[in-house]
Amino acid sequence: RRQMRRRRYVFGGGRGSGGATGLTADVVRATMQSHDDKLGACLIRHGAKSVHIQFDVQGSGSVDAVSLDVSGKAARCVKRILKGIRFPRKPGALTKGNYHLRLQ
Repeated sequence: RRQMRRRRYVFGGGRGSGGATGLTADVVRATMQSHDDKLGACLIRHGAKSVHIQFDVQGSGSVDAVSLDVSGKAARCVKRILKGIRFPRKPGALTKGNYHLRLQ
């Protein structure tokens, strides 16, 4: 079984229509890391070695506006997992995130 190696995290908090500050990088990182096994399984199952994910976290805690550097079945699998991730709620806030996961 391949090991997953987290290579890079770049997170930026944004401002939503309510003017509230977004989630902290630590909160976003911890939430994403808790799903590494599922994301890694998608990569393995569909023959991808890495994925770079750009996404927005809405104030409701849901993931929106996802952009990936993989396509096809791997992309559909990753998006399905992202759709189920729930971040802490922060009404009126928008957080932009980038997450890179690479299999070793």
